[in-house]
Amino acid sequence: MPLKFFAKKEEIPEAQRETAIELKDGRFTVEEPVDTTTLESTLAKERADRKEEEKARKAAEKERDELKRTQAAREKGISDEELQRIRDDEAKARKPIEDERDRLRKENDQLKRTDKVRTLALAKGIMPDRIEDAMLLLDTRTELTDAGAVAVKDKAGKITAETLDDFLGKTFKAEKPWLYKGSGASGSGATGSTAEEEEEGEIELVPAAAKATDISRRERIASNF
Repeated sequence: MPLKFFAKKEEIPEAQRETAIELKDGRFTVEEPVDTTTLESTLAKERADRKEEEKARKAAEKERDELKRTQAAREKGISDEELQRIRDDEAKARKPIEDERDRLRKENDQLKRTDKVRTLALAKGIMPDRIEDAMLLLDTRTELTDAGAVAVKDKAGKITAETLDDFLGKTFKAEKPWLYKGSGASGSGATGSTAEEEEEGEIELVPAAAKATDISRRERIASNF
């Protein structure tokens, strides 16, 4: 771990004071903890980049192999229709295996990504009655890596090095403030059930007493006709 130095013991944060080491020159030093969240996000981005490269490589190899297979079939006198029938039969045989794979992948994604994102989103201030709307957006901005971590994607769908904590607490909040408690869009401390959204996304709060007065006034006017 990196070391941090202090001229006086009183300058050391209280939580680290007991573990400080006094040096011969009278200074004090403590070990600085490493921020592993940023490191993990950077690694997740690098893994995602490598995954995309691997995906592109496999796609190119598959296309190459398919061209070779088609050419070999034609040399053996197999028609395009017969070759397509063979492909369809193979696809049909693979389907149950692929369906089970997709089911397990979805279940794993639900446990490791969706539930984690939902829990942290609520903790970061997204209103409970707007969490489903938020999750529709967050589903396109997060991804579960092969290592089981939740990576953040930018608006273009590219994996970034930003942590999920920073994204939900800063970036996403700046992009979608009306989803959060106490934002300028809904008034300090307001909840979704006490606010009405206009088309532009602005929130208008109408006191209950004012509504009652307005209704009473309209009833009196109507009774005169």
